[in-house]
Amino acid sequence: MTPGYVARRCGTFVLIVWLGITVNFVLPRVATPEISRPRGEAGSPFLLDRPLWEQYAGYVGNLAHLDLNYSMSSYPSRVTEQIGYALPWTIALLGTTSLLAWLLGTILGAALAWPSRARVAQYLFPPLMMLSAAPYFITAMLLLYVFAFRLRLFPLGGGYAEGTFPALSPAFVLMLAQHAVLPALSIILASIATWAITMRGLLVSLQGEDFMLFAEAKGLRRFTVFVRYAIRNALLPQVTGLGIALGQIVSGGLLVEAVFRYPGLGGLLLRAILTRDYFLEQGIVLIIIVSIGFVTLVLDLVYPLLDPRLKRVGGVH
Repeated sequence: MTPGYVARRCGTFVLIVWLGITVNFVLPRVATPEISRPRGEAGSPFLLDRPLWEQYAGYVGNLAHLDLNYSMSSYPSRVTEQIGYALPWTIALLGTTSLLAWLLGTILGAALAWPSRARVAQYLFPPLMMLSAAPYFITAMLLLYVFAFRLRLFPLGGGYAEGTFPALSPAFVLMLAQHAVLPALSIILASIATWAITMRGLLVSLQGEDFMLFAEAKGLRRFTVFVRYAIRNALLPQVTGLGIALGQIVSGGLLVEAVFRYPGLGGLLLRAILTRDYFLEQGIVLIIIVSIGFVTLVLDLVYPLLDPRLKRVGGVH
């Protein structure tokens, strides 16, 4: 991997992030031209009474100092403070569920593609297709109605019981787990089906490839051919998909968090939209843009190491 290749990828990342930041700044102001500076002292840091170019210059200048300005709905609280509280909840919930769903879905998809498991695939494929087509929040509302509202097996929402003081104790950790079960389950049920269908499709498409036929002609056992040749090659696109999914964890389950009133970025974004807190909206969208762009950059740099064939394509070497 040459320094020129790394420089091009990093330059593309910077360009994408800058374009995303610019669009993130312009869209709220174009969609709502009646934005005006909130009440307060002259020289308020919101700068909404200034020309658009001055607002943009101030916005970029603040970003250079990792400053996302004040929250308009919770002044004088800063946007970074609110995101800093909500982001760990989102990463813990969606990061864990994304990895678990990817692992289980990949294993299930490989099992469904095994030649002697055709009957199992016949019975499992229809429910998997139905789960993969259902949006996260629909599954979330069904689970909430059945297991929380009707059966009362889990809490109706929140990260922990109201009035509880957070503490590092077994009782509090158990409470956190109880509140996270339904949000996590709603994401896993939909994601695992998607990963399983994708993995099965990749393995089925590899069955007639030349390297597969060559491995069979060498007299290798069917299990060896399936694991070392089929699964190994199918895992590369799966890893790419996992990287993109991890980059989108702060956005993929926001509606699920809103449904369960989970104290992550989902509920925070919903509150920002309802209260027209443009700076809080911009801060959350900025986190999403940077996370997706960063993960894409990492994939661009790591993928040639995982697949040697790419080293001869696109000037990697």
